Amino acid sequence: MMEIDEVNKLVSDEEANEFLKLMKHSEYSVVDQLKKTPARISLLSLMLSSELHRNTLQKVLNEAYVPQDITQDSIEHFVGRIQVSKYIYFTDDKLNHEGTGHNNPLYITVKCKDCVIAKLLIDNGSALNVLPRHMIDKMPLDASHLKPSTMTARAYDMSPRPIIGNIDIELKIGPQPFQVTLQVMDIHPSYNMLLGRPWIHAARAVASSLHQRVKFIINGNLVTVKANEVLNTMRNMLVPYVEVEESKDGNLLAFEVVNAE
Repeated sequence: MMEIDEVNKLVSDEEANEFLKLMKHSEYSVVDQLKKTPARISLLSLMLSSELHRNTLQKVLNEAYVPQDITQDSIEHFVGRIQVSKYIYFTDDKLNHEGTGHNNPLYITVKCKDCVIAKLLIDNGSALNVLPRHMIDKMPLDASHLKPSTMTARAYDMSPRPIIGNIDIELKIGPQPFQVTLQVMDIHPSYNMLLGRPWIHAARAVASSLHQRVKFIINGNLVTVKANEVLNTMRNMLVPYVEVEESKDGNLLAFEVVNAE
């Protein structure tokens, strides 16, 4: 009678413990592991070889809470996040005191050269990046850099809005500078500037008006910009500060491109 292949036998708890004891021996070192796999080291090897990393992982696991009745598939998905890099998520513990009861748009504060601009609207519903014409006079911009445009936009109320021209500027959003092309329009909305899908997609950003945050990844680091987070600190600096004017055109949050030559 053919014997069962021992390779297919399950590893007992006793055998697993013996294996871990061997793994803890001094001859099992990070250096040996790196010689075999120069680019990466397994998480288990790192934990066994470094007390600092082991304590850090233990701290993370102690602070990661899950429901008591969590399923096997859910826990595998949860643990699998450890191996995922460059992901963005939002958690409900970051909601403000209003929770989901607010209806606030996502306004942030940015810098343009040495000027602080309040109430920049992040709007995923807009197909354009928009700069009201009157803002050029308030910002450190050269109107001669305005390029003519043949585009026509349509506002949320379906009214056509001509685009005066395009202008390229550098905006510092959080710690990161971005080169942004803005469509200049003769409007007086409730914001000083609008960044729509062109910037959101180019920056690979994820915005949540519910959580009042926009997040993006730069050089492998997650950047979180909160709504008007820079407002209180920047206003105390000796730099020009631009607040929003009284709105004459309502909100005009979203724009679509009607035609372009």
